[in-house]
Amino acid sequence: MGTGARADKPKPYFPVRLIIRADNTTAPLMTDCMTKNLEKLEGVFVVQDKAAAWNIYLNVMPIQDTKGLKGYVVSTVIADGYPANTLEALPEEDFKNADVAQTVRRLAKGQVTINDHLVQTGAPEDLPKICSHLVSYFDVTYLIPPREDIHDFDTRDLLK
Repeated sequence: MGTGARADKPKPYFPVRLIIRADNTTAPLMTDCMTKNLEKLEGVFVVQDKAAAWNIYLNVMPIQDTKGLKGYVVSTVIADGYPANTLEALPEEDFKNADVAQTVRRLAKGQVTINDHLVQTGAPEDLPKICSHLVSYFDVTYLIPPREDIHDFDTRDLLK
């Protein structure tokens, strides 16, 4: 590895878990579209880990009338796994005793903070555009600020 400022810079790491509920045809399309768009973002990795930093839940429901499929309603919840992950990582001595630590961790396991709920509608051909919009919104709202902080951080400052 080279020397200089670049070597001292941490890299962004944003694990994102997708949870998609849709019919058997639409679910793989949405999974593929969301994964491709998310993984274009710097530092984003789509993972299956239930302790991912971010969870994006999508419910994709068809809109139909008597003539058939007209489009979809896409309900998206963006949730932050940080609170449960933080409690899991706390050292034992931060709790009153081992039983309290075990109880708190058990109750917090899998808990998330719901940060946003978005609802969009569109024709079947609009699903790629909806995915792109959701990922762009997620990036601008939740990832760009910490990514900028990471880029501005210099580990050499810790040694001063």
